[in-house]
Amino acid sequence: MSGIIKLLITILPLVGNTVIDELSPDFRTLVINTLGALKTKAEKTKNPFDDIAVGFLYRLFDKWIK
Repeated sequence: MSGIIKLLITILPLVGNTVIDELSPDFRTLVINTLGALKTKAEKTKNPFDDIAVGFLYRLFDKWIK
């Protein structure tokens, strides 16, 4: 099972970045702004997995977030 997880960890960012590269600039901006709101909400919760999920999404959009 850990082999599948390692494969997904390798492939998902590559696929995600390919999809994100093709988004229209307006939509990409909307998604990035939404990520900011999600990060704010995740920081206010006690659940650490909220922060992990937002961190993963930020990693997908890292080259677009200024």
